[in-house]
Amino acid sequence: MDAISILTIVFCVVGIIAFMFSIYSIIKIRNMFPQGAKIKNYWNIALYLVALFTLGYVVAIIGVSVIKLQLMKEIMTPIVYLFGSLFVLLIVRLSYQTYKMVLK
Repeated sequence: MDAISILTIVFCVVGIIAFMFSIYSIIKIRNMFPQGAKIKNYWNIALYLVALFTLGYVVAIIGVSVIKLQLMKEIMTPIVYLFGSLFVLLIVRLSYQTYKMVLK
């Protein structure tokens, strides 16, 4: 296994650990809102996106280490960029809505 593959796996493992903490935090924040609150649905979307990222990192590890698919690194980059930008957009809008609710 080459150095880039090893680095990819290490970064993915660290990313998965960070995502697990993020999932825990999102669940705690989501549960602060009453059942049926519209903002709770947006926190659910954030949770699903983080879960999707986590799954993507697991697939990347499998693709690089088990299947030895060199193309995996090339395919994952634009996918991560796309969903990363959507995730940032969601979090910024969600934070704004949450702060508005808190300040009322």
